[in-house]
Amino acid sequence: MNIISFQDLINENIDGESLLSNLEDCLEQVFKTTSIEGRTQLKHIITEYQARWSNYNIKQKQLKQILHNVKIDRMEIDETLNEINDWITEHHYKLNDLTNNLSLRDENRKRLYQLKCFSNDINVKQTLLNTLKEKILDNDRFDIIQQILNEFQEELRIKTNSLEEFVRTQIFIEDSKQFIMEKLKFLMDRLSLCTKTDCDLDTLQSRLNKIEEYKYELENLEQEFNQSYEQYQLIIEFNLNSTIKLNYQQNFEQMHLVIDNGKQTIERAILELKHLCDIWYQYEKHNKTFVSWLNQTENELTSFIATNNDDDEYTIEYLNQLSENISDKDKQLKQLEEFESLINDYDWSRQAHNTSILRERYLL
Repeated sequence: MNIISFQDLINENIDGESLLSNLEDCLEQVFKTTSIEGRTQLKHIITEYQARWSNYNIKQKQLKQILHNVKIDRMEIDETLNEINDWITEHHYKLNDLTNNLSLRDENRKRLYQLKCFSNDINVKQTLLNTLKEKILDNDRFDIIQQILNEFQEELRIKTNSLEEFVRTQIFIEDSKQFIMEKLKFLMDRLSLCTKTDCDLDTLQSRLNKIEEYKYELENLEQEFNQSYEQYQLIIEFNLNSTIKLNYQQNFEQMHLVIDNGKQTIERAILELKHLCDIWYQYEKHNKTFVSWLNQTENELTSFIATNNDDDEYTIEYLNQLSENISDKDKQLKQLEEFESLINDYDWSRQAHNTSILRERYLL
């Protein structure tokens, strides 16, 4: 048995007026052979069914209009759903492009703003989808597109949060790097000032103490840098493309190189100045002893001359002894001269030149 759907019934275009007209022709023959009472009953029935058929025609037109509206709405829904699908596909590409092409801080902020705009767009699409769902209920396609939209929105939320964390960490790392570079410049400038001019021993010792303080500060900077590097290692797992990862890796390796060169420059300066201080200590020590002996010998000689003018034999013996003592002290004098030469010949400009090279190569 064929079952005719409601839509098929509407599309048959049954004309109630034509049916009634044909029915009246048939009944005319009945009227001719029917009593008056029977005719009255038949006319009543016909009138009743005429009203029913007329009402049916009205309902038929209304249903046709409703069906037409439903078709239009479904076309609009299909078009909108296709638009939403295309939009989601397009924004998936955009989102992947954003997360795979992160570079400078300002550019990241701009992309983060774009991601938030995408989120706002999703809310607009969600509102449109809800409006369409109010027109036609119980449509599985809405559930599917709703699921896709929710999944994309969740993906966007996760990637947006990750990007925000990445941007914050990146800003922290760049600020830390900038601070380290500025501090290193300052330390190199101070080191240059401490080593470019000659000075006395007390000033040299004071400079050495100051440079050792610079070394301590640089070690603290290195520790801070290592902490920022650990932060970098955490975010390197974020979905960054290989070029950006390599760029960051090279950037941090260069920073390590700068800090290591700064440390080596300061440590060399400390070693050289300590060596110079040791030489100076030895010079001061030997010079003090030599000057003391010289003054004592001069006083003894003056006293001897004043008291032993007539005893030539004793004078010769004393002078021979004095000559031997002077010969022994001559070695000390030569050592003093060597110490003095090392101090005077120390190249004070060399450390300043080394720090200048470091500054030009890495810090400018």
